[in-house]
Amino acid sequence: MSIFLNAHAENLENVLWNNSKLKSSFDYDLLLDNFSSKNGDDFHIKISSSDIVKGIGFSILSDEYDLKDLIDLSKFPIFDTELKSVQGSVTPVTNFIESKNAFFNIYIGTGINRISNSSSKSIVMLPIALTHKNANCVHNGLMIFSIQESLISSLIFQISSETCAYFKFNFVSVQDSIYKFINKKVSNPLKSEINIENLSDISNIYDFYKIPNNSFADSEYFDKKNLTTYGLIFNDLHYSSGCMTRNGKYPLCNEMLLPSYSLAKSIAGSFTFAILEDKDKSFGQTPVSIIPECDSKSWKNVNFNHLSDMTSGHYIRRLNDYDESSITHTKFIFDAETHNEKIEIACNDFPYKTKPGKRFVYRTSDTYILGTGFNAYLKSKNGLSDYFNDILIELHQDLGLSNASMHSLRTFDETAQAYTGWGMYLLQSDLKKIHDFMHSVRIENDKLSYLHEALNPNKKNSIPAIKKYDIFYNNGFWSRKISASRLGCDEDIWIPFMSGFGGITFAFFPNGMSYYYFSDGYKYYWDNALMASHKIKSFCK
Repeated sequence: MSIFLNAHAENLENVLWNNSKLKSSFDYDLLLDNFSSKNGDDFHIKISSSDIVKGIGFSILSDEYDLKDLIDLSKFPIFDTELKSVQGSVTPVTNFIESKNAFFNIYIGTGINRISNSSSKSIVMLPIALTHKNANCVHNGLMIFSIQESLISSLIFQISSETCAYFKFNFVSVQDSIYKFINKKVSNPLKSEINIENLSDISNIYDFYKIPNNSFADSEYFDKKNLTTYGLIFNDLHYSSGCMTRNGKYPLCNEMLLPSYSLAKSIAGSFTFAILEDKDKSFGQTPVSIIPECDSKSWKNVNFNHLSDMTSGHYIRRLNDYDESSITHTKFIFDAETHNEKIEIACNDFPYKTKPGKRFVYRTSDTYILGTGFNAYLKSKNGLSDYFNDILIELHQDLGLSNASMHSLRTFDETAQAYTGWGMYLLQSDLKKIHDFMHSVRIENDKLSYLHEALNPNKKNSIPAIKKYDIFYNNGFWSRKISASRLGCDEDIWIPFMSGFGGITFAFFPNGMSYYYFSDGYKYYWDNALMASHKIKSFCK
C-alpha cells in the first residue's frame, strides 16, 4: 500500500495499534505532543521487524549514481535487536546491526519510553538510521512502537533526512513486530543513557553578541534542504541549530547519527599517529614497505609521515581532486570490498611521479595504506593487530565519546581492516568533547606533539594544498591562512580544520572556539562564521 508523504498524519496510537491506516508521514514538530513527561515501565525485550507491511511510502529525491536499481526498500530492512528500558531511557544492546538487506545496515541509538498523553499505554521512540554497507552515507529517522502490558504494537519506521550528497529519499512504513519479553525488571542495565547536553539555540548568538544575521550555515550559501546540523562551541557553551529534516526538527537531535567521511583522516589517522609517535619518536619514519603489497621500488623511500601528509609521490595527475575522483579511486572506494582488493589498488594503481614529501595530492587510498601500516607496525612491535580497537577506542573512551564513535566500516573479509580515511560515525555530543580535546592539545605541547603541530599550522610546517584559497595540509589536517589585513591583526592567522565529503567542516579557531556544519550540498563555506567568531573574541595574538 502506498501512502502520500509530507502531510499531517493520523493519530499515532491508532496507526500503531492498527485501528487506522497510515495515510501520511509524521510531522516531527508535532510528534512529541503524543508523549507525556511520565516514564513508561522498565522492560527488557527482544524485538524484530516483520516482512508483513501494513503501509508504506517511498520516494527518491536524488540519485546521482542510479542506486535505485541496487536497493530494495519495499519494506524497512529486517533486523533483530534487544532493548532495555530503565527510567524512561531505552538502550539497544548493540547500536550497529547487520541487516538482511543487501545494501543497508541499521544503527539504533538511545531513545525514550514515555506514557502516552492520551492513554495508559507507553510509547517508545528510538533514533534509527540506514547506513550504506560499503559507504559512509547515513539516512536518519525514527522507530516508534507502543506497549500495553505484555503486548507490543506494530512498528513505524520513518526516514526524513540524510547526510548523503548523492542519494536522498523519504521513507515511511508500518510493519508487524515480532517480540519476546525477557524481563519486566531489567537486570544489569546498560550504562549508556540518552546523550543530554546543555545546548543553546544558535540564533541567540546574533542579538547577544551583535553579529550579522545569517553568519553560519543559515547563510545564503547553503540550501536548507541540504543541512543536517551546525553549531558554534566555546567555553562550556554549545550553540546548535538543532537537527533539520524534511519533516521538521529531529526530536532526538543529540542521538542523530552523523557520518565522518574524511573527518576520519584526522580522527582515526592523526589521533592514532600521535599516540603511537608519543611512544616511539621514530614512528613517522616507519617505511611503507612494512606492508608487503607496498614493498616495491616505487615505495622504497615513502614513510608514514608522507602518507599522513598526502605527499607519497604517487599519483595519476596533480590537479586538485583528480585522483580522488578518478575511475581507479572510485573502484577502490566502492567496488573493492576485501582488504586484498583495496590494498592492491592503493599500492599499485597510482604510479610513482615525484620524490616523496615534495607535492601534495589528496587521495583517500593513501590514508588506507596508513591504517594498514598502523596494524603492521603494532604486530611487529607487540603482537597487536587492530589499531582501531587496541589504540583509538581507548582514547575515545577516555574522552567520553559515544558508542557511535567506536565503530568503523571495515573490509568484508577475515582481515576486517578499518577504512581509516572514511567510514566513522559521531553524535553531536562527541563534537563538544572533540572540541575540548583539540583546544587542549593545541595549547599544550608536552604530549601528542604530532597532533599539537597539526593544530598549530604555519608556513614552515604546512604543505600548499589549494593555493587559490590559501589552503594547506599537514599531519592529516587542513588549514587556512587568513590575511592579517582582513582580520585587522598584526600577522596572518592560520586555522586548522577537518573536512568531509559532501559538505562537512569542523574548524578550530585560535580564540578557543570551534565551528562545525554537517551538510550534503557540496558546499564548503565558512567565511561568515569565521568573521562572526572573530568579532565575538578576536583571533589576533
